[in-house]
Amino acid sequence: MRPRLTQLANDLYNRIFVIPLIYVLGGVALSWITLELDGSGLIDDIPRTFTTTVESARTLMSTIAGGLIASVTLLLSLILVAVQLSSAQFSPRSLRKWTGDTMLQAAIGVVLGTTMFCLLVLRNTGRVNADDASPGDLVPHVSVLVGLVLGMASLVMVLKAVDHLTDSLRIGSVVKELTAKTVEMVGQERSELGPPLEPCPVPDAASQASERGEAIESDRAGWIQQIDFRRLHKAAPAGSTLVVAAPLGTFVLPGAPLLWVIPADAAPDDPDAEDEQDAFVTAVRDGIAVGDTRTMNSDIGFGILQLVDIALRALSPGVNDPNTAVDVVRSLSVVLRLLWETEPPAEATHGDDVTVVVDRWTHNGLLVAAYEPILGHCDDEPIVLDALRDSLEQLRSEVERLELSGGIDPIDSFIGRLD
Repeated sequence: MRPRLTQLANDLYNRIFVIPLIYVLGGVALSWITLELDGSGLIDDIPRTFTTTVESARTLMSTIAGGLIASVTLLLSLILVAVQLSSAQFSPRSLRKWTGDTMLQAAIGVVLGTTMFCLLVLRNTGRVNADDASPGDLVPHVSVLVGLVLGMASLVMVLKAVDHLTDSLRIGSVVKELTAKTVEMVGQERSELGPPLEPCPVPDAASQASERGEAIESDRAGWIQQIDFRRLHKAAPAGSTLVVAAPLGTFVLPGAPLLWVIPADAAPDDPDAEDEQDAFVTAVRDGIAVGDTRTMNSDIGFGILQLVDIALRALSPGVNDPNTAVDVVRSLSVVLRLLWETEPPAEATHGDDVTVVVDRWTHNGLLVAAYEPILGHCDDEPIVLDALRDSLEQLRSEVERLELSGGIDPIDSFIGRLD
């Protein structure tokens, strides 16, 4: 999928209204189906236990709808409180954890969908002036039965959502989820390359890209969320070298270079060169997604950043919770352990007669990003320093035991700073 489409899908996924809207539409469709069954006369022989009257149907549907409206208001209020608490105590970058939580979205959707179902059934239920319905009145036996089942399911979903929300606010739960997502991104990084892309040496011309190359500029300001390297390889002129100026996870200004294009030494004259250049610029902007925030799609550094945010807030004078910082250090060691058995992505790849050069993560760079900010804020917290030292020594031991690709030099260098 193209990065722009992935970006759009990710934005919609993290909007709190999209999944509930689908449930609402489902409630509308279900009401139409059940009312059609009630009006068709196909279910006149249902057991007496499941029958109803027009008056009781109106009472039940209005009661369920009114109660669920109050329930969804409570649920939305709890989510807003959770967002406020997590932004203050964990990280302001953890907002999408709550708005993108499918459990909470489903709970809101079930309640809203049931409410819409009950209101539509209520609207189509026959009016009476006496206890019994007149021959022309619609008595929604099936609709009321379905409404009762949906009402009970909605109450269960509200209870489950509240339980899920309170559990998700635990620091251990937040750290565990962030660690799992970061580990997942490391696994995705392992399978990124493959035919037709192959690692290759960095060309000498890459260091002079700004002097020899032509810039493809960004049409907006924002963070680089995703780069489709295969798309860049396929769209670039044959024999050219692309030097990505804005790697994944960096901020780019409007009009700043996204990448530099170094043409082939002996490129033939092409009368359609201008049209092809416009198409290439469009392909580059489609292949490099720029958004207003970093995301957890493929940005390993962003996952580490959110974990570090939690540790720094725990070490701040206003919170003073070094044990939480210790928990984060241990979780970061899980990520680093997996990174150390992973070869860093190639700085240059070749395919389709095009070479692409980009700065990628290194073991030392991510080790510094994970532990450097914490080290700078734990001078008066010996248990955090001990946790850092112990985590690094365990990582070093595993690297030596399993001969992991990251090597021990970056680890030894950081351990030396703790002594």
